[in-house]
Amino acid sequence: MTEEREREEQLRRQKGLLEQTQRLAGAWEVDVETGEGTGSEAFYQILEMEGESALTVEEGFQFFAPEVRPQIREAFERCVETGTPYDLELPVVTAEGHRRWVRTVGAPSETSEGEVTKVAGALQDITPRKETEEKLRRSREQLSMAVEGGNVGTWNWDLETDEVIFNRRWAEMLGYSREELDFDFSTWEALVHPEDLPRALQMLETYIEGDAGTYDPEIRMRTKSGGWKWIQTIGRVVERDEEGAVTRAAGIHLDIDERKRAEAELQRSRERYRSLFEDSSSAILVHDLEGRIQEANPQAESLFGRSAGALEGLSVRDLHPPEESEVATEKRAALRDGAAYQAVARYERADGSAFWGEVSASVTEIGGRAVARTLIQDVTERVRSRKKLEHYREYTDRLLDAIDDLFLVFDEEARLTRWNDRVVEVTGYADEALGGMEALSFVPEEERERVASQIADGFMTGHAKMDIPLRRADGTTVPYEIAGNLVDRPGEGFRVVCIGRDITARRRRKQRLERQNDLFERAQEIANVGAWEYDVRKERSVLTDQACRIHGISPDRDLTPEQSLAFYHPDDRDAVAAAFRSAVEEGVPYDIEVRLMTQEGDERWVRTRGEPQLDTSAAEAANGDASNGQDSSQGEIVRVRGTVQDITERRERRRELEQADTMFRGAQDALFLIDVDHAGGEPSFAIEKLNPAYEEATGMSAASVRGKTPVEAIGDEAGRFREARYQKCLDQEKPLEYEEEIPLEGEMTYWETRITPVLVGERPRKSSALPAR
Repeated sequence: MTEEREREEQLRRQKGLLEQTQRLAGAWEVDVETGEGTGSEAFYQILEMEGESALTVEEGFQFFAPEVRPQIREAFERCVETGTPYDLELPVVTAEGHRRWVRTVGAPSETSEGEVTKVAGALQDITPRKETEEKLRRSREQLSMAVEGGNVGTWNWDLETDEVIFNRRWAEMLGYSREELDFDFSTWEALVHPEDLPRALQMLETYIEGDAGTYDPEIRMRTKSGGWKWIQTIGRVVERDEEGAVTRAAGIHLDIDERKRAEAELQRSRERYRSLFEDSSSAILVHDLEGRIQEANPQAESLFGRSAGALEGLSVRDLHPPEESEVATEKRAALRDGAAYQAVARYERADGSAFWGEVSASVTEIGGRAVARTLIQDVTERVRSRKKLEHYREYTDRLLDAIDDLFLVFDEEARLTRWNDRVVEVTGYADEALGGMEALSFVPEEERERVASQIADGFMTGHAKMDIPLRRADGTTVPYEIAGNLVDRPGEGFRVVCIGRDITARRRRKQRLERQNDLFERAQEIANVGAWEYDVRKERSVLTDQACRIHGISPDRDLTPEQSLAFYHPDDRDAVAAAFRSAVEEGVPYDIEVRLMTQEGDERWVRTRGEPQLDTSAAEAANGDASNGQDSSQGEIVRVRGTVQDITERRERRRELEQADTMFRGAQDALFLIDVDHAGGEPSFAIEKLNPAYEEATGMSAASVRGKTPVEAIGDEAGRFREARYQKCLDQEKPLEYEEEIPLEGEMTYWETRITPVLVGERPRKSSALPAR
């Protein structure tokens, strides 16, 4: 009765929750016996069905997307069978073919004699929320890409060892490669400008002690060329010990050199503003909106090879070669509209020589009248460099088309913008189709979530590397290793540059190795043998799963030599320790049988073997000259490899056999042991043992009859009689008693004999007898 009341109370609470949900969504109810269901008006509106349409349970299942139908079916059936309510968020396809996300809840609404007869529930359209969640996820991805692509160097500082690990970009910011710098805190200290170091260290100390919420100093650091570059280092504590002391910090380096220099330049510009014409590094022309020059500064005189007086009164059109005069017309039209004007145009000096000038013009007021102020910079070298860069781009395009790897460049929207000919060959897509393709289009749908996650993980280092099944135009896939880096292209935004390499052959080799390792593990389990290896230099042991099982420990645990020794029986530890020490120090292999105590306290007999492994590379190098007399087979002992085998059953069998043999030999009755050989199909019999009492009673010696058949030992008639009795005993598989005559020393003797089959495995292998004279 108590269980029934509890069940009724649970059903009451479920109904209450269901009624609350139905008020917010479309309600439905299903008769379990008929499988027919009804729904509210909101229910049919969500599924875009006509109101009050008949709907069975199976028809209801069909509205759910194919990939989730098993899930909703299982939840509904569990609700019917056990009364368990469900609350799921799943995609559906409406009657009009629209895909929506719904929250579907269901619970028993009526029971009879403990069985659910009706199930009721609600359907709520949650498509807007799901779309919002997806937009949020994409926004986070884009934010991560923007942060990681921002020319960032990373560092990780171990405060206990003072080791600092930094990435390639950290070093490259200062003109170094990672190999040229030591991974140590002192490396950073040596590179910081002497004037900035005390401040940076003080900020660091304050932050680590918890007196500051952030650590983000802006400092100057020495480059490889000897110059100074502005860097902002941002860090945070990432690890503390049990007492709360900081043990590890990590952060990033940002190249803020351009910003800092720009700030300095801005400050200087403000200071120069008062004497702009006198001190400006740019040529400045002040002219009316028709282009008539009114003033020119000294830089303009120098740039155009004319005095200020000669420039004043000229039109800006007169400063361009005839073929470039339309530039002045465009500039004048823009300024008349009040717009700023920027361009790169060709100019002509007084001596007829031409140069490229970067023009920046805007309208301002001087003395209450509108005038134009034009700044001109000689960018001839920059233009020439750009043209060289364009030629270089053409060269790199040809070079990239010649490599076997894939080369791909994606923009900030993860759309393909550049690729080499190899991409066309491998994917089967034409150039027209490749342009603008999304990155995840090259990955099968079921792999996209994993690949997107790996890309996000790679943002922390500015580099992502992963294996993917590259999807081709025909739907087939080929395994590729993709390595990508985020780069910032001025004027174009961030780009993801990727290299893809076919790893089909490597994947096959890996699969073969995995199969071999699996076979090795299975072989260890069958033979009850585990393997182990001890690295002498690292003082670290590695055990196979079977070796761990023999010790009674979890497979993911490693043991130090001291921990391993503690598993052995106290009486055997000295022997094990001496053997292992000889292997490590003297290179002496060992093979011993000792007792081992498992973690649960069980005692086992094990056979443990150790084989020293030598590093002969140094000795071989020293032996390059045969005259030096050194033996190249000698080398440093770098590891010891061995096995541990559980031989408890074998030892137990040996002990039992020894006990049985002792009892056999010490028995007062005359005993003998007959070996039964089934190898030829029909069993054959041979005398294996006689105990001393039997030898004394019969005058036979065990040595004289061992291995002989009864016929060979006591004659044809008596021997065949015995073999017939042995066969009968085997057939019955139970003891047999009989009387027999045995000729001994020329006279007939009479015996009462009892024989018993001894089973070894599943078949009788030996018969023992207790004869009585």
